Order: sequence, then structure tokens, then C-alpha cells
Amino acid sequence: MFPSKSLICSQRSGVPEADFRRFDVATVIKKIYILFCNSDMPIAAKNEQTLDLVKDDDPLPPWMTEDDLRVYADLYGKSTFEYPMQVPYRCLEIVDTRIASRQNFVINRPVLLILGGKDYAIKLGNMINQDNSHLLPQLKVVHIEDGNRFVQEQFPQEVNEIIIEFLGSIST
Repeated sequence: MFPSKSLICSQRSGVPEADFRRFDVATVIKKIYILFCNSDMPIAAKNEQTLDLVKDDDPLPPWMTEDDLRVYADLYGKSTFEYPMQVPYRCLEIVDTRIASRQNFVINRPVLLILGGKDYAIKLGNMINQDNSHLLPQLKVVHIEDGNRFVQEQFPQEVNEIIIEFLGSIST
């Protein structure tokens, strides 16, 4: 389904967990944010772990502070990374199979999708790129050109304005 070796590995139980266990929680989060802020999909070589693509001295994204990192580390330290690994990476095939088997599977409600223009997911050829207007006839897609995978954290004011405008347009 995905052309990426790193995402395929993420679908196998235990692979990312072993990678994560090598570091403290704050380091894992820092490396994830740095990796996924790029416009290209991070792909580890055959004998390399994904988190090794980030060097210890690589800086946080400019919009993320050390305080943000500490808060996230505290929260993930309590909840672990189990759920983030389940959704979306390990459930994509299940969702695609369910949608493919239901020709009349339509979400006939207003749906808003906000994407960063530099989010590598746009290049993956999945639901975002396919014509799914028959499944989501009321889908509104908004691109924030300079945004990446974490567009809501990069541009919180702009994202909030888009959401408020969208909700205002659908309220009756």
C-alpha cells in the first residue's frame, strides 16, 4: 500500500518500539518532530533505525520550545507510544479494506481536512491524493503552504481561524 520502507516497518509490531526503547521519551519525541517536519519521507537504510536519521545536535523545529518538549515528554511518559503507533500506521490496511468493501460507504457530512503544503504524506498516493469525492462529498481541503506534518502546531492561529470559519459555514 505505501511505497515507504519505514512505514511498512512501523506496521510490524515491535520494530518502532525497539527503536524507541533506545532513548528516553524526550529524545524520541524530539527526533520524531525533527524527522516529520521535512517535506520528504524519512526512510532508514536496511541496517539503520528510523530515529538514527536524526543527529543528537539537530535543533528542534523553530516553532517548538524546550518547554513544549518537556510537556510532551511528561505526557507520553505516562501514556506511552502504543496508541500513536496503532493510529494511523497499523490500522491503515484495515481501514482501506473496510472502505473498499463498502461501495456505499459515504460520509455525507461536512468534513474539514487541513494539510501542510510541505507534509510528506501528500506525496504518498493514499486517501489524500485519490479522488474520494464519492466517499466524502462534503470534504473541504485547506492547504497551509508552509506547513508540514504538524501544521496545527506551526500555525495554531491560522488553523483555529480555518476551523472557526468552517464551523460557522456549517452551523444552522
